[in-house]
Amino acid sequence: MEQEFARNDLVISRANMANWMIYSTEHYFSLMYDLLKSILCKQHVVQADETTCNVVRDDRPAGTKSYMHVYRTNAFQKGRQIVLYKYSPGRGHKVAAEFLENFHGYLETDAFSGYKALEKEQTQITAAFCWAHARRDFSDALKAVGAKSGVAIPQEGSVAAQALAKIAEIYHLEGLLKDFSPEERLRRRQKEITLHR
Repeated sequence: MEQEFARNDLVISRANMANWMIYSTEHYFSLMYDLLKSILCKQHVVQADETTCNVVRDDRPAGTKSYMHVYRTNAFQKGRQIVLYKYSPGRGHKVAAEFLENFHGYLETDAFSGYKALEKEQTQITAAFCWAHARRDFSDALKAVGAKSGVAIPQEGSVAAQALAKIAEIYHLEGLLKDFSPEERLRRRQKEITLHR
């Protein structure tokens, strides 16, 4: 943006623009963020995840990992979706515990131990782990065995291959049920998805 302004003979430094953003965030956007957070924490289901990010200046050595946490409503939430980000220098469960202190419901996440600890600490939260992350573990297991044995994947009949087939079946059914009411989706899931044959 600094360069775009300069091309139009308007000299505004990055530092000034950054200060504008900081000021706007502290005085205006934070109010909107707090309101959206209170609405998000009233939902029945919230999804959470985090990823690493680099921060140039935060009084720690260069290259130290920081995290951007994301909290969002799920796809079945009526109305507009809410997606909120929260920066943290660490990944521990205290970050999510603080953000979700007023949340009562299901928290859909990967199987990171911090979320498991959160469920034990805050009994009003029930952990619901993500099928995509579970699927990745089985897929990785097949790849590792295939690489070690020289056999191309998938290896029919293996536990990992069976698990991937079952998860694919669940995904297929979920796609068919996406337009049903929550009650009907639950009834159909319980009827049509059998984990043991």
